[in-house]
Amino acid sequence: MATRLSVNIITNYVPFRHYSQFHQIMRKIPHVHNSHKYFIIPSVFGTNSLAKKNLFPANQQSQAYFTTPTHDSEKSSPTPLQTQPTNYSPKAWLLPGSGRRQIRVTKDGKLSWDDYFWLRVRRRNTERALTIPSTLLGLGMSTTYVFTRELDPTPILGQDPTVIYGLSVLLCFFSGLLIGPVIGSGVWKLFHRHEVKMMEERDREFYAHIKKNRADPSLHSIRNPAPDYYGEKIKSVAEYRKWLRKQREFLRKGTFHIGEEE
Repeated sequence: MATRLSVNIITNYVPFRHYSQFHQIMRKIPHVHNSHKYFIIPSVFGTNSLAKKNLFPANQQSQAYFTTPTHDSEKSSPTPLQTQPTNYSPKAWLLPGSGRRQIRVTKDGKLSWDDYFWLRVRRRNTERALTIPSTLLGLGMSTTYVFTRELDPTPILGQDPTVIYGLSVLLCFFSGLLIGPVIGSGVWKLFHRHEVKMMEERDREFYAHIKKNRADPSLHSIRNPAPDYYGEKIKSVAEYRKWLRKQREFLRKGTFHIGEEE
């Protein structure tokens, strides 16, 4: 019986950066170069010029595959990447250095959980990255104002002026520290306008899962600390499962007082 060679292309898993490299590899596979029965996903190459060309229509992205039969008379049967067809949202432009990725959307218009956590991590990284300059800006502006101003020995609100100026510098420092994540979130939304609503919907679902499955914090003790109450350290589906196991372990230890001295 003739065998069939099916090769799946998965976005961001093919290490070819140019079409010439990809074509040279494909020439080595039997019957591929002559039949040309394979599709090309633009995002695999990571270039804007290829992405603008309609090499892979949006309505076909739910069945990203190509097949090469070993016999010309044999009809090719597609091998889909996933059991459930998925669509792709418009290309998400991320901040420089953070990478690009085609976001998968389920039939009901929701982000897949893998893509949700992927975007969630990058959103947090953007917020943290912009927290540093905003904090330094607030600290620098306040210290510049204090050191360039002539010190008046007159008490301010009944306190020494140096104390008031020092508190003002600290206030500007913490203000920049708090404003940074807000600015970072706004910048992230600017670069991910197509995914904002889907992310907000997934955020509500995710925090509902966290609220439902986390253990009672009243069981917290020095020997049995509560593990990640808000789920901030969860970065993937696998880590969410680990978080669930830790919650059950925390509940078991707190209920039966395991490990505590009598």
